[in-house]
Amino acid sequence: MNKLTDFNRVLRHTAGAVVVLLGVVLGSGCVENIDPEGMKDDNVTMTLRLDEAFQEMAYVRVNHDGGQEDLWYYMCTSELDTDAQLELETRIASLLAKEGKIQGNVGVNRSVTIKGLEANRVYRVIAAIVTPAGDISGKVAELTFKTMRNPDVFEPHPSWKVEYKERIVAEDNPDDEKEVILCTAGDTLDTYVPYLLPADYFRSQYKGSYRTCFESYVAECNAAHMKWAKEVKKGDCTHLEERLVKGDYLLFMIGIDSTGTLTGYYAETLLKLEQEPATEAYNKWIGNDWKLTGKCEGKEITYEVKIVPEENNLYYQMYGWESTTVGEGFRNIPEDLPILLYFEKSTGDMYVMSQQLDDLDNPALADLYDFFVYGCIKVDYNGTMMDVPVDIPFLKVARFTMNADGSAKATPLRISLQAFGIPGEQEFLYFNYSYMMVGIYNGLIPVTMDSMVPRINTLKLTK
Repeated sequence: MNKLTDFNRVLRHTAGAVVVLLGVVLGSGCVENIDPEGMKDDNVTMTLRLDEAFQEMAYVRVNHDGGQEDLWYYMCTSELDTDAQLELETRIASLLAKEGKIQGNVGVNRSVTIKGLEANRVYRVIAAIVTPAGDISGKVAELTFKTMRNPDVFEPHPSWKVEYKERIVAEDNPDDEKEVILCTAGDTLDTYVPYLLPADYFRSQYKGSYRTCFESYVAECNAAHMKWAKEVKKGDCTHLEERLVKGDYLLFMIGIDSTGTLTGYYAETLLKLEQEPATEAYNKWIGNDWKLTGKCEGKEITYEVKIVPEENNLYYQMYGWESTTVGEGFRNIPEDLPILLYFEKSTGDMYVMSQQLDDLDNPALADLYDFFVYGCIKVDYNGTMMDVPVDIPFLKVARFTMNADGSAKATPLRISLQAFGIPGEQEFLYFNYSYMMVGIYNGLIPVTMDSMVPRINTLKLTK
């Protein structure tokens, strides 16, 4: 005799709080109208168990050790603090005063369906054996549960705050720089992870979608076998990030539990990071009238280069490398795609870094070519010595040290590739522009024929 009972929502004030009484579906057993007469049994024990909760509905299991004919009544509310028996008595009294009766339930093992809930919210179910007169018999049972969050909805956590504090430098190493980010959690125990990314990347790659951004982050961490239970934070924390370059960043606290599941909470702050003042040592390398000279197979090669600031006390851009040797069709590369140089504070030296370069401005060419600057080593392949580019980004390939007269000399750096089966340390011989033809040829092609560029150990930089 299943019967659908849809209780209208009734608002009342209890201990200063507004309580929403939610509609229910009685899933099985008989439904009885309770009349104001009958006996009372205080020995029946009732229990509630959550079978499953969704975004807007939940299944709750009601059990008791009384008789099959014993009447019971339940309610669901978002009010969590008031006494459970008082809450249930008030509800019953309200219905009796309004309608003269309430509808109860029978059965010792029932599943009830509660509808009309809100996603990502905590509710309480209260139930008890009742007499036909509407009096509560025995101890009141209660169950608290939380509905699932809507995966499309993310909301700021009411207690969280994330903010940038400062840049710190290690006392014994001026090149060891960190950005200090403060995460404040308040009195909540909800867990999170700190995360940041460039603001324009958030807009261009994720279209401003928190869900897309956070799910992508979780997927990347899962692919790297992140141990979430060790990584999530609880309470306040100080997060250290490697030195950032100038620009706008979004600082996040992403709500994630110990299983790597997004909770739907976050905190967000926009950081506008300005450049620090350039030092005298950094400025010494800046200039439009440098000449890079060196030799390749006995032939002297000269490039007129300019070195311009990129990030004060950290990076430069160098224009003009391979300008006199680059092949036809690539004459614009030395000017359109400058080479990134790294400045070392502790020594004042400057380094050439391996890198994948930005796309060309021309969309047609950008779709056809990917450009790189890599250092090359010589490797023995079955008795034949061959030049091989090391296609690992952000390696230091060559070091420039300034002399007292303002000129500079280059020193080749070395790399260990034992993990790739190449014994010992290998010295970089040269660095050069190379490219791949997207979808056509997946190998590196030098833009200067036969890689006829100056060898690192012959390079001199003069004005």
